[in-house]
Amino acid sequence: MFDKIFSSRSTPHEAPRAGGSSFSFGLPIAGTQVDEDSAMMYSAFWACVKIISETIALLSWRVYEEQGRQRVIANDHGLDRVLRRRPNEEMTPFIFKEVLTSHCLSWGNGYAEIERYKFKPGNDVAALWPIYPDSVNIDRDSRGRLYYEVSIAGQSKTLRPDQMFHIRGPSPDGIEGWSVVRMAKESIALGLAAEEFGSAFFGNGAQLGGIIYDKDGTSNLDAAGKKNLLKKFNTKHRGARKSNKVEYLDKGLTYESLGIPPDQAQFLETRKFQLKEMCRWFRVPPHKLADLERSTHSNIESENISFVTDAILPWVSRWENEANFKLMSVEEHNFYTKMNINSLLRGDSQSRAKYYKTMSGLGAFSIDDILELEDRNPLPSGAGDLRMVPLNMVSVEKAHKEGTTSKQRNATAAQKGVFLDVATRLSRIEVKRLEQIKAKSGDAGVNAINQFYSEHAGKVRDSFVNPVKLLSESMGVSVNADSFVDNWIAESREKAIHAYHADRIPSLVQSWEVSRPIGMTENLITHIFKEGKSNAA
Repeated sequence: MFDKIFSSRSTPHEAPRAGGSSFSFGLPIAGTQVDEDSAMMYSAFWACVKIISETIALLSWRVYEEQGRQRVIANDHGLDRVLRRRPNEEMTPFIFKEVLTSHCLSWGNGYAEIERYKFKPGNDVAALWPIYPDSVNIDRDSRGRLYYEVSIAGQSKTLRPDQMFHIRGPSPDGIEGWSVVRMAKESIALGLAAEEFGSAFFGNGAQLGGIIYDKDGTSNLDAAGKKNLLKKFNTKHRGARKSNKVEYLDKGLTYESLGIPPDQAQFLETRKFQLKEMCRWFRVPPHKLADLERSTHSNIESENISFVTDAILPWVSRWENEANFKLMSVEEHNFYTKMNINSLLRGDSQSRAKYYKTMSGLGAFSIDDILELEDRNPLPSGAGDLRMVPLNMVSVEKAHKEGTTSKQRNATAAQKGVFLDVATRLSRIEVKRLEQIKAKSGDAGVNAINQFYSEHAGKVRDSFVNPVKLLSESMGVSVNADSFVDNWIAESREKAIHAYHADRIPSLVQSWEVSRPIGMTENLITHIFKEGKSNAA
């Protein structure tokens, strides 16, 4: 508000151009009247509007809060309830989004009045009420400020821009969107005309199927006889199930079949072309309208993704931007709304598996992240909240901190696979034994755990002798893992006994199956480098 004291624009405000109104709604060349309501009677137009509006309506729309580099769903935010559960007292979120999007696709604009609480701290949006576009007129007052004039049932009401949620399509001035029906009226009219022609052609029967005539002038039928012949002939042969029957005609009479003239038969090609024409206007792939002529198993997935990026994503961005601009206060700069389109881009199971494998291999996704994207529950006890990276990679900061040389890093990369293999085998033995012990009770279980780890310590020590020796020799130092093994066994024994007393052995086992081998490998190699560095000094 106070910024206006120090800034001002030098050009006057332009009056709204009422997008598309400069293109007359006069009778199209095809001779069929077209407006926003009659256009919906054209099957291809209806299908495009229905497909896009229903796709937008399906998307989850939530409020998020930025917390540093993290973003979390703001469940307690007042606007989140409006967008996710109850836009108004009469509509579900699906219906609300479908209505406004369908208005945008046909009229170029979707309007909804913003109902606000009178006395409420924080976000004050109470409801969003759709308004039919034909009831709204946009103009500027004497001071150049925009306002919306809404006329419903003979009553007129003026709304400020902050009282109107306005989704607009492509626009000449950014104020009012172009009407697709007005812009595409010739294409729509031609499609409607082709449908009307087809209905008249088959409904009225104006095209004769054949004629019976006196070829040689030898027939002696009078008027009553001719009428009776035609009635009898039509009764026997009219209809799909009575065609191709054999008939005997009286002396002198000849039957001649009449086909459909090729120029009239072209209306079928016209209808097919007009379907694709509607797809061009809305950027919808033809296969979405059941036109599979050019669709194959190899290209239909890419067509679906193209539909999302070219047809859906721009509308999603319009919804999100208008909500952030009109429904969030200036103080709520760390909140924003977002529609989730991930489900539309999932692709087939093989492509998703490849994507998840790549992202988890980079450490970008954890197991729980992947399960969430697949609408599955996370692993219990936080077992899936683990990000894994290739063992032969190390951060620049870590490499600098530990003072590892190029030779040492190369040696680590060559040996880590061996360490991981050994750790995996040892972890399987440990997990299997703990699963057997969980059935015991009282001191019997504790004694079994103590006995297992006393025996397991020697096995761990012996299994790592050669890997540790090879790695330490590559570093040019002498290191053993005895102290590491002693500490590892002691900590493991303590965790197992604690889990046994708390009756949590199953959850401990489930967690260790995922994290144990990697944790043992990384900790042991870190121990070797520290010992090697200390011995070298």
